[in-house]
Amino acid sequence: MRKILYLLFAFTILGCSYKITTNGGEENVGNTMLNSINKKFSMQQFDSLCIADTLPRKLSDWKFLGLKEYESNQRVSLFMYMKRDSLTESVYRAEDTMDDSVKIIKRIIVE
Repeated sequence: MRKILYLLFAFTILGCSYKITTNGGEENVGNTMLNSINKKFSMQQFDSLCIADTLPRKLSDWKFLGLKEYESNQRVSLFMYMKRDSLTESVYRAEDTMDDSVKIIKRIIVE
């Protein structure tokens, strides 16, 4: 019985040890994706965003993916646009919410 108790105690001590990192504390090594924007915009705000980020204003110029929800059978329209600068790459995802607004998700990939 004592051996089992010692064994459980040893596993507890080993399981509660601190984490050892070997990469010297560098967290973002290599390509890193950062969320920049994740909210709803009105069509006027979306137009201003397109002008500021030099994107095409027409969603028909973006890549289109049409989906259908399984439970409600509603159609969902997703649009994607990728823009590359010298060191960064931006990925824009727009979802038409059918209420005169657009949900935008912008992710920046940093090398």
